Amino acid sequence: MNIGDYAFWSCKSLASIEIPDSVKSIGNWAFYYCPNLISISVDENNENFSSKDDVLFNKTQTDLIFYPPQKAGSTYSIPSTVTSIGGRAFYLCKNLESVVIDDGTVSIGYSAFGQCTNLKDVTIPDSVVSIDLCAFDHCSNLNSVILPNNLKYIEANTFFYCTSLTSVTIPNTVTRIELGAFNQCTSLTDVYYSGTKSEWNEIVIGINNDYLTSATIHFNPSETTTTTTTSTTTTTELTTTSTTTTTEPTTTSTTTTTTTEPTTTSTTTTSTTTTKLSLTFTTRATTTMTTTEPTTITTATTTTTTTITTTNIELDNFT
Repeated sequence: MNIGDYAFWSCKSLASIEIPDSVKSIGNWAFYYCPNLISISVDENNENFSSKDDVLFNKTQTDLIFYPPQKAGSTYSIPSTVTSIGGRAFYLCKNLESVVIDDGTVSIGYSAFGQCTNLKDVTIPDSVVSIDLCAFDHCSNLNSVILPNNLKYIEANTFFYCTSLTSVTIPNTVTRIELGAFNQCTSLTDVYYSGTKSEWNEIVIGINNDYLTSATIHFNPSETTTTTTTSTTTTTELTTTSTTTTTEPTTTSTTTTTTTEPTTTSTTTTSTTTTKLSLTFTTRATTTMTTTEPTTITTATTTTTTTITTTNIELDNFT
């Protein structure tokens, strides 16, 4: 036995359905617009379909096919086994106020939550990579929504006529926002975008999204770069020692070279110091004089401090 497309369309008084084990297929939107349907049960021996808490699934419960519009309860958590929410699966479920989609769900079908006019909150995990056309159209009490981080497209009319929607969080993985995705979202004031302004400007945004583009776009905070400059002061002491020995009447001067009368030889020291900011140089010269008659020892110390603020300094001819 097969149940064809739109088989029970607009059966407004239909309250419950029991599906026998002989049913092999159920067509598209077979229970569409059955506004008073409360429960669906499936024979446990059916090889293709199953039910849990009055909700219709495929046999392995990876596909949620249909949630009865008048099922009791304002909240619903989709089972962890579900990977796909079918087209119009929750259509016209006016009792629902909150839906939690479990991590593991990959796709949300066409108009899956269409006309859920009392739905205020929906949790969409990052496992969802596809949200089809009109998925939340006419969810007029939906206040805010955070879209999953792996979403690439926001399809046409996804949030059409969500008149209470004030904020939406959009990941920087989104590359296209199709026409009318936020059409008639008259309360939309804030868009939180996880990327930069330049990334936002690269998104292709279709027509009839004026409420989106006129909202305040909050971009991901830009990185702040801090540059630290370190100033180093180097102090170099150059000490030149000259020892002179005098034996009447010959004077001997020794630095590195010893000379006899009356020649004096000095050694020139050249120092090149490079620094980025400033250098301080101290030059200290010490001379010791020794004589035999009479014996006199004289020590003279001269200290010169020069602060130089340049890059390359050459010091030469210190004697």
